[in-house]
Amino acid sequence: MSFCRCAWIISYIYIEKYSRHTNKSLSLDHEKFQTDLRDCDVYDKLPEHLRIKYYELCCSQNKLLHQYLKGKENSIYVARLIAGVTAISYSIRSNNLCTPFDRFREWDRQLEGFMHLGMKVSFIRERLHRLTRLVDDPN
Repeated sequence: MSFCRCAWIISYIYIEKYSRHTNKSLSLDHEKFQTDLRDCDVYDKLPEHLRIKYYELCCSQNKLLHQYLKGKENSIYVARLIAGVTAISYSIRSNNLCTPFDRFREWDRQLEGFMHLGMKVSFIRERLHRLTRLVDDPN
């Protein structure tokens, strides 16, 4: 069995375990997701753990976040945008109230840029804005 096939099986098992663990059904077809990343020539440019996290992020919205991205012909550009969105999303999820306020502004600025480029990340910005209000409000 090839390494790629083993990695795909491991990621599929992880995704199945994730969906059972969170009681969420991952409604975005995994095959469609992989095919779309391959069509953009991004699949091999993203590490496996990042593809899994990005798939979970797309599933949370039931859509491909990069679907309307401008400049899809540049695969390195698309891979970096996907990596950036995924990293910010998971940083927001794992932050605490001690996270510097400047970091929130930087994440918001980056997410706004991703939105202008065609990434569907408004839901991440909304969560960030809610978190910013919590941190900013002393009561």
